[in-house]
Amino acid sequence: MSNLEKLEKSCVHRFGINEGRKLFSLMKIIRKKDFCVATGWDSKEISISLSCSLRGTLCRIVDDYKFLIFPDGFKEKVYNLNYITIKDHLKKYGSISNYSHCSVDSFLPQNL
Repeated sequence: MSNLEKLEKSCVHRFGINEGRKLFSLMKIIRKKDFCVATGWDSKEISISLSCSLRGTLCRIVDDYKFLIFPDGFKEKVYNLNYITIKDHLKKYGSISNYSHCSVDSFLPQNL
């Protein structure tokens, strides 16, 4: 199973079909911009990291998965975000993590 498939299954398992698929679609957009992504504590959060070896920054998702709000208060439409904009609004000093940032979405129950 690919990492992308694991991410989709994790989103649907944790947050249900409707919310999970919306979250997964948003995460794919951010992932395509060359960031590591992981689920947050609820379906309206996404963790974004510059690389899989760094800890992520939690961002809020608002307006039916159309906008992200970064910890510094910056709000932007997901489709308007580019690599530089996202990087500028992530925490400046991400610490090295003992585990891969995205590995949280790799640990699925056996029956999925």
